[in-house]
Amino acid sequence: MNSKALYAFLSESTVRLHLDYLRTQRLKLSIIEKSHPQIKGKSGREILRMKLKRDLRSEIISLYSDICAHQLYFSSFAENPAPSEIVRRRYGSENSFVYEMKKAAQAIGTGFVFVLKGRRGTPEIKTLSRASEELLAEEPLLVLDLCEHAYFPDYGFALDKYLNAALSHIDLSRL
Repeated sequence: MNSKALYAFLSESTVRLHLDYLRTQRLKLSIIEKSHPQIKGKSGREILRMKLKRDLRSEIISLYSDICAHQLYFSSFAENPAPSEIVRRRYGSENSFVYEMKKAAQAIGTGFVFVLKGRRGTPEIKTLSRASEELLAEEPLLVLDLCEHAYFPDYGFALDKYLNAALSHIDLSRL
């Protein structure tokens, strides 16, 4: 995990809080896997295709997608992000892309802003109010977490301040 890059815009205690949340979600999934060994080691797409009881399937998919989103969050940033040619081709400039990300984040308020591998390999921005089955069916490349535990301890209600700080460290070279 690239948590050192996160220190550039999040305090150490907020990063720790976020990592604790991720550990808790992993522990919950581990407990379910012990009760249902047929899901252990399966990918999200494999779990989507499995025949499971609806409540169990819903819980597993929710946990699994939440874990995936948070793991991706920790790898979505760099201390010195590199430019991206594919972003320039699709959006005209990195600034235009960041503007679109910020606009999407402000529109959803809480949840996640994902950058997905779109058609023809170009990055597409998508928002989800929570990690879900939809996430597992896609190919997310970057994520911006807008859930309160991600920024509230450092930024309070100043979501724009968090967005500016986080988006200035988003690693576009991953695209």
